[in-house]
Amino acid sequence: MHSPKLTSKVKNIRYIYGGTFDPPHYGHLSPLQDAMDKLDISHVELMPTFVSALKSNVSHHRHRLAMLDMLIQEDPRLSINKLELELAKPSFTVNTLLQLKENEPNTHFVFIIGSDSLQNIHKWKQWQTIFSLASVLVLHREFEQNTKTSAQTKPTNTALASNLNDIFLTQCELDKLIGTKMDEQCQQFLSMRLAQTNEKKQCIKSASFKDIIASSVSGKLFLVKNRGLALSSSFLREQIAVGASVNAWLPDNINAYIKANNLYKQSI
Repeated sequence: MHSPKLTSKVKNIRYIYGGTFDPPHYGHLSPLQDAMDKLDISHVELMPTFVSALKSNVSHHRHRLAMLDMLIQEDPRLSINKLELELAKPSFTVNTLLQLKENEPNTHFVFIIGSDSLQNIHKWKQWQTIFSLASVLVLHREFEQNTKTSAQTKPTNTALASNLNDIFLTQCELDKLIGTKMDEQCQQFLSMRLAQTNEKKQCIKSASFKDIIASSVSGKLFLVKNRGLALSSSFLREQIAVGASVNAWLPDNINAYIKANNLYKQSI
């Protein structure tokens, strides 16, 4: 099948945040909201995987979709894209983007991932092709050793307000994110995709971000300087499995759904 490419005649920008969302939680929502505020993004589509190619023992998509529907009630700027669920086969980002570009060749897609996913992107199927189909926007997830003590209260938009610069453009910041988790050739490829400006700025604001996307003929890598939340779905599953409270890290309706459906009771 012909692989559609990004073109300079972009008519529209769509933001896709893909993930397993098992379960969806404030660690997904709060960094995303902060990035949307900083970059003046009016709408993001959350796309749950059907079956993750890199994860095992994933909850049935019926449950994950129901919980994700509850999560988007927290912010009217969010919606759900069911494309990967409708394809009903193992989810590969490159295949999803090929489908999207085939349907909308003049749309510039921006695929949103967490910094933890960036560290493993070289393990994805045809990962380098992704940048010929979309730009990649990386959210800082700020994982820490003691997750339990780093997220004690429910975050809000106002609590996440920050005067920090919006996006890093430096090799130094990229190196901090990917560390030593990939080989030199992969690191060089990501370095070449790192968004740049003519003025060689170290960081940019939202207007410059959208200008770069509008004028790009290939996908760029953007590192958002959002405020992270040290929280992961695997940590929550572990806490639920041992009967610990997760009330502070989930909307009440998701927490109630997990209890009603007896999810995550098996040890992870």
